[in-house]
Amino acid sequence: HIANIDRRLGDQRCQIIGARLYDNNRTPTDEVQGDSDVILRFTVVNTSLTPDNSLIFGYIVRNFRGEEIAATNTRLECMVAERFTSVGERITIEARIHIPLLHPGHYSISVGASYEQDGGLQLILADRIINSIIFSVSCHKKISTMTCFDTQFSIQRAS
Repeated sequence: HIANIDRRLGDQRCQIIGARLYDNNRTPTDEVQGDSDVILRFTVVNTSLTPDNSLIFGYIVRNFRGEEIAATNTRLECMVAERFTSVGERITIEARIHIPLLHPGHYSISVGASYEQDGGLQLILADRIINSIIFSVSCHKKISTMTCFDTQFSIQRAS
């Protein structure tokens, strides 16, 4: 199940067939507390890729203005590439993500699957679902900017 599909991109040689955000107890959630961990899970089915194609999976987080504020993929995280062995095969990707202290509001996650062609010199987008997950972030600390860095002040008075 995919709750939201604003736009779908790619050649569809594999397709995302489900995407969801979970809390640490693996309960589906659309509400996240800043400075906490979530689990992003999405499932991809092979429609026509061969075992020669190495797969790369990733996500992009956007704020309410549509600005990209975070993104990564399995290649950037130095994971060994997976490969489909047959048409119709499904792979489920799970990403544990730490959500920092963010300005309260709505955010979106776009999930994607790409593959390497020509020995990894070129990445081809197979499927990306723009804004596939919409979630809200609350924060226990007043934040007036997009995020807040952990900061400890010390003040010394001159004698």
